[in-house]
Amino acid sequence: MQVPGGGVWRRERADRARVVGVHVAQFFSVLSRPHGIVPTWDTPLSCLDRDHLLALARQRGVAASARTRIDFNSMAVGALDEVEVAGGTSPWSRVEGASDASAAAALVEPATGRRGMLIRSGSWFAYARDRAVALDAGAPLVEQVRCAATTAEAVALLDCEISLGRIDAGRWLVTESTLPHRISTCPGPELRGSMFELLSVADTTCEGREFTRTWQITEATGLLHTLSSIVR
Repeated sequence: MQVPGGGVWRRERADRARVVGVHVAQFFSVLSRPHGIVPTWDTPLSCLDRDHLLALARQRGVAASARTRIDFNSMAVGALDEVEVAGGTSPWSRVEGASDASAAAALVEPATGRRGMLIRSGSWFAYARDRAVALDAGAPLVEQVRCAATTAEAVALLDCEISLGRIDAGRWLVTESTLPHRISTCPGPELRGSMFELLSVADTTCEGREFTRTWQITEATGLLHTLSSIVR
């Protein structure tokens, strides 16, 4: 799968999963959620049972730039082909074209070294945050979750966020996510630091605790002020 160009695009996979891609310069993020997946559970990730965790493991998603890549599923290889299945897909349809209000940044969390990414294209955004544990690149995520010895281990494998959302009157709202408890939340990104080299995001732990995560910007494109929900 190759997103045709800058902007926001949508298509449907052969298994009826909807695929949405956000593309700005060398940055892109794609999320594919299976047809019929429960759109949201108010329960934090750590409180879901194994069946719900296995359902989440069937999602696919990626956020990447020239130097950074965050994969939700360990079998994701290639450009954007990781969210495709045999049998073909519908053609891409443009949801929103490229916009002057577009920018993207690759991120790293200084305290942990964890990678992240924020992409904005017009009224759409994509936010990604990597998991703290490494996946087995040779096994599908669903099998790794199924074979996890404990629920805590299964949760750690799934604690990787690929979220998409909309921006309206300065309010950033998550509408789709690999982490259902993040849907309907407001990340409220804010540029910080004397040179705006930091980005803070309202986040939630897999136990449901709200906190502010601070990122260091390591790679960027576009007008960075458009990545902030706070107008200075």
